[in-house]
Amino acid sequence: MGRGVTFPSGFKHEYLGMGNHLLVKDCISKEFTKLASISLKEHPESILYNLWMDIVCDILKKSH
Repeated sequence: MGRGVTFPSGFKHEYLGMGNHLLVKDCISKEFTKLASISLKEHPESILYNLWMDIVCDILKKSH
C-alpha cells in the first residue's frame, strides 16, 4: 500500500503494523478507531495486527 494507491469508496485505511494493512468500512470506522485506541492502551506490548479481528468481531456483535 504505497504511494498512489487508491482505496475503494466507502472504506478507510488502517495500518496494522509490520507492513500489514486493513480496509475498514466507513460505517464502522469511527467505532473501530475508538476501540483500537482503547485496546492498544490495554495491550501496549501488542500491535494492531494482533488485535484487529477481536475489535471487528466486537463491533459486529453489538450491531445485532
